[in-house]
Amino acid sequence: MSKRLKELHEEITLRLNAVVDSPRREAELLLIAYLGKDQLYFITHQEDMIDENHPKLLEWIAKRSANVPL
Repeated sequence: MSKRLKELHEEITLRLNAVVDSPRREAELLLIAYLGKDQLYFITHQEDMIDENHPKLLEWIAKRSANVPL
């Protein structure tokens, strides 16, 4: 299933909220790395549809949620 980048960013931020000091920024960094893009792309493509169930992304979110460093 796909979600808008901004929605996925918010969901990841919520998952990381209890674990890290800067959940919004870390969610952004995870998505930038997953997409293979830069911060400008991230900022200007908030409405793009992103596959939220990609195994690599899910693995990274799970690891970071378990407090594994980026």
